[in-house]
Amino acid sequence: MKKKLALLVVGCLMVSLFATMLDNLKTGGVDILIQLADGSEISPALDLVEQGGFAYSKYDRAGYGLLEFHCDFGPTQFVEARQAVAMLLDRNEFARTFTGGYGSVVHGPYGAAMPEFKKAKATLDEKLNTYPFSVENAIAKLEEGGWTLGADGKPYTSGLRYKEVTAEQAGDYAGNVTLPDGRILMPLHIQWLASEGNAVSELLKVHLVEGNAVKDAGMNITQTVVAWNELLNYIYRDDSVDPQYGVPTYGMYNLATGYPTTVYDYAYEWTFDEELIAQGYNRQRLFDEDLDKLSMDMVYGVESGDDDTFLEKWTEYILRWNELLPQVPLYSNIYHDVYNAKLKNYEPNSYFTFTSAILYAHIED
Repeated sequence: MKKKLALLVVGCLMVSLFATMLDNLKTGGVDILIQLADGSEISPALDLVEQGGFAYSKYDRAGYGLLEFHCDFGPTQFVEARQAVAMLLDRNEFARTFTGGYGSVVHGPYGAAMPEFKKAKATLDEKLNTYPFSVENAIAKLEEGGWTLGADGKPYTSGLRYKEVTAEQAGDYAGNVTLPDGRILMPLHIQWLASEGNAVSELLKVHLVEGNAVKDAGMNITQTVVAWNELLNYIYRDDSVDPQYGVPTYGMYNLATGYPTTVYDYAYEWTFDEELIAQGYNRQRLFDEDLDKLSMDMVYGVESGDDDTFLEKWTEYILRWNELLPQVPLYSNIYHDVYNAKLKNYEPNSYFTFTSAILYAHIED
C-alpha cells in the first residue's frame, strides 16, 4: 500500500510538467491529476470520468487571478483610472472564457471558498461595487477624475485622454506634456507588464489591447512580456538585483494570489513604513490610512474568539479595498482533481489539498 501511494505522489508531481498529462492518466502512467483549473483541462478529464474507471473531486479555489496596480505613479496612482480599467473589462465573460465555465468572479481580496466570504456574502452582495462592464460608465468615472483634456490642454474630443497633474504627481512618467503656460498633463497610457507563456496574459491582451473598449474610453494600454522572475523584480522594485527594477516603470501587472490557510492576517500589508515596504509589504504602494488601520484592526483590534467583531472588521476592510481597487480580481477557479477510481476516501477541499488529503486516502484494487 505505501509503495503504491508513493508512486502515486511522484507521478502526480512530475506529470504536471507535461502537456500529455491526460494521456498519462488514461494509460496508467499516473493515477491522479490535481488542480485542473480551466475548461480546456477539466472538460476532457470529465469526459474520461464518464467513460468509467475514473473519479473526480471539485472545490473552490481559495484565491483568484488578478490585475495589480502600482498606485504611486503614473495614471494608476489615481483611483478613477483603476476603477475605469475594471469597467473596461467584461470580467464575467473573461472568467467564463478562461475557466470554461468552471469558475466565478470575486470583487475583493478573497476566494469563493473563504469562510468569511460565505458568512458575509449577503452584505457584500448588497454593498460591493462589482464594476460591471460599461464604456459609458468608465468614461464618466474618468471625467470625474479629471481626465478631460487633450494633449494640447484643450477639452478632450477624441484619441488619448490627458489629466492636469502637479509636478509631484507627474514624476518622470513617460509621455507627460508640459504646456507653455507651465501646466503638466499626464497621458492616460498604462504600461502593463505580463509574464511569458501565460494564457491569462494572452486573453487579457485580446480584451485590453486589441479590443475597442479601452480605446473608445480614451485610454491606451501597452503590454510588455518578460520572464516571471523579472516581473516579480519589477513588482517589488528589487534594485538589489539590478537598479533598473527600482525605477517605477510599469503601472499594471497580471498574476494570481491564494490563501493557503483560513488565517486572514494582512497586518502591515498597507504600511507607510519604507523599511517594511523594502521587505515586500505594500507592494502596490497604496497609501491609505483607513485601509492600513482596518488591516491592523482585524488582527490586533479583536479579542481571540470574538468571531462576530472580526467578521465586522473583515467586511469593512473588504469594502474599503473594493473602493480603492489596488487590484482587479479576474476569476476564481473551481479546481478539479481527477484520479483512478481505485483511489478511495480522497476528499480534498480548498484548505485540505492534495498533500494533506492523500494521507487519508487508500487504494482498492
